[in-house]
Amino acid sequence: AGGEGGLWDVYVDLPAREVVVAEQSAKDFGVTSVHRDLGRVLSSAADMSDEELIKAVADKTAELLAKLQVLVDEEEGEGLTLGSLTEQLPNAALANFLFGVALAEGLARTD
Repeated sequence: AGGEGGLWDVYVDLPAREVVVAEQSAKDFGVTSVHRDLGRVLSSAADMSDEELIKAVADKTAELLAKLQVLVDEEEGEGLTLGSLTEQLPNAALANFLFGVALAEGLARTD
């Protein structure tokens, strides 16, 4: 797999249709249905124009954020916590991933 220098967590090799998680990051990247779904989009990217790829990734991102907003609304708009996500979701890897996204988007709280 490519990715010179080792300064990456996930390397997407479009021509080879391969997604590689760096060894040092593997424990942080439990594969979930969200990852597989995005992986399918990225693996078909070699057959897409740049504009189609950008739209496909933007659409998947919008879907993910809409699902997160539903979870936030269930918390009465107070923001998600890792604990609340872990209680709502049976998959710990998915809860951790979604919490990271929620933090990045300002939809989570750390208390």
